[in-house]
Amino acid sequence: VVYDVLPPGESYPEEVIEKNRLVYLGNIIKGKGQEYALKAFAKIAVRYPNWKIRFVGGDMGLVKNTLFKQRLVAMCEEMNLSSQVEW
Repeated sequence: VVYDVLPPGESYPEEVIEKNRLVYLGNIIKGKGQEYALKAFAKIAVRYPNWKIRFVGGDMGLVKNTLFKQRLVAMCEEMNLSSQVEW
């Protein structure tokens, strides 16, 4: 949960609130656990097909991280999650 402090009594407009979306913050680096998040999300996606997960982070310009992201994208395709995962 990432809290964003608003003044008391104020809230975000309904049209900007994204429901049924998980956000994973972290650079795309082996050891950050994105592969485990995908496996866990696959269990959620079966029960809640309208849910999505968004991975937010960069590869720091390193080839090994780019290759890792490619493996993660391939995992999504193998698990039929491509339409529910955003990079």
